[in-house]
Amino acid sequence: MGEGVQISNVKYTGTNVSAGTFTATDSSIIGFNEGVILSSGNIRLVDGPNVSPGITHVNGLQGDEHLDLLIPGYETEDATILEFDFIPSKNTFSFDYVFSSDEYNEFVNSRFNDVFGFFLNGKNIALIPNTDIPVAINNVNNGMNSQYYRDNEYDYVNDPQIMTEMDGLTTVLTVTAAVQVGQKHTIRMSIADAGDNILDSNVFIKGSSFTSVESDVIQFSQATQQVNENDGTATITVTRSGNAQNSVSVEYYTKDGSAKAPNEYLASNGALVFEPGVTSKTIPVTIVDNNVAGDIKYFYVYLKNVTGNAIIGDNIRSRILINEDDSTAGQVQTILWEEKTEKQTDKNYIINFSAELDPKTVTSEYFYIKDGAGQIINEIIPELTFNKRSVIMKASGGVYSYQPGETYTLFISPEVKSLAGKPLGKQIIMHFTINDLQ
Repeated sequence: MGEGVQISNVKYTGTNVSAGTFTATDSSIIGFNEGVILSSGNIRLVDGPNVSPGITHVNGLQGDEHLDLLIPGYETEDATILEFDFIPSKNTFSFDYVFSSDEYNEFVNSRFNDVFGFFLNGKNIALIPNTDIPVAINNVNNGMNSQYYRDNEYDYVNDPQIMTEMDGLTTVLTVTAAVQVGQKHTIRMSIADAGDNILDSNVFIKGSSFTSVESDVIQFSQATQQVNENDGTATITVTRSGNAQNSVSVEYYTKDGSAKAPNEYLASNGALVFEPGVTSKTIPVTIVDNNVAGDIKYFYVYLKNVTGNAIIGDNIRSRILINEDDSTAGQVQTILWEEKTEKQTDKNYIINFSAELDPKTVTSEYFYIKDGAGQIINEIIPELTFNKRSVIMKASGGVYSYQPGETYTLFISPEVKSLAGKPLGKQIIMHFTINDLQ
């Protein structure tokens, strides 16, 4: 470990060949010459030269539920996990690493891809620089984000250039994240086979690079915000926390979601400069009022390439919702608690409609609720069950505690029709009040 961190409660799950330390006389092979290695197979098979198109060692280990979440629909096997608590003395921490795999290049863009992650307090922070996209075989290769990839393919003709058995590996990447000074945090470093239990992958963590330092944190003030189509401009706020003593800058750019530029907004990019003492800047994005009724649309604004003594925080992306002002309001009678349990998050809510709906046409491509102050109160899409005269909403995951007597507004997209085929509204907007059955 490096400076500024206190380590405790170290836990390891694996075999005596799936993790260890390494020392290399030639730092150009991996990118650094010592550290810790975790493998989905056998760390002894990492040594070069590359003499085989596929190296496999099966450890017979279980998978990792954290990694399973990164590959929906698949389960992991042979997981090697290093987990520990740490207390930082500064407000950011970082470490350097390299990911390698013998599944390069033949299994790029397939479902047979090993997976790894670094989970800080449960959230994966092993991301491609300036994005919120996990580092993975399908995301870093000769075709995608190739600036972070080193090809070492065994092709029977040309000798691989890198002295390792692995067919491909990343450049040296850096994990950086904001943390609370003096508070205990948990980091979980995991790697596993996915889709099958063959072909080894490894992740190398640079020795003494796990450190905490003092940095400003630049991020969006809101992960999601909304704008009306006829407002003309969406004003997105970017904040800086920390000492704010020096000048720092960060670039930004927009990206299409369901809203497409230039029909619904005008694409924008640029840079924000925070002078000493300045802690907030705004990004204006033009919203196009196309006078066409439609669904709730959204686009994204991203931050990248921060300069100065600063990092980009968790809110590297903000999702901008465009409320279509041409929509009409749907009708609703009330909302009732269907069942009462001790846990608020286990309750179901029934929204009863005054007109029959066709369940086949009712979907929840995007769904959200506003409170009486007009603020979006759930960032996670609840589980919805649509019936002819009702919608059952399961308030799970601790998203929000709905209060009896308060009025909320429900937004459902896309277009919903009655059973007779008549639209209730291009965008369904329903006002409802919680009615406590107790």
